[in-house]
Amino acid sequence: MTARRFWPVIHTESYEQAARNVDLAADAGAHGVFLINMAISASALSDIIVRLPVTDIAIGANWLGLSNAEAQEASES
Repeated sequence: MTARRFWPVIHTESYEQAARNVDLAADAGAHGVFLINMAISASALSDIIVRLPVTDIAIGANWLGLSNAEAQEASES
């Protein structure tokens, strides 16, 4: 049987909001988080991700509205 994992989705609005919610998720025992850009641009999400402090949980991203190739490019920046 595979162990269950907890990965909350953060609807990213700003750096401060994302950092606060990553900390809350880590404190709650999450294994990771997914940040998505519902209210901000894809480039703003990329900028926020690279500024986040190193943490013990994994951080994933979902750049809404980008093609697979564009999302790959955003993840490499």
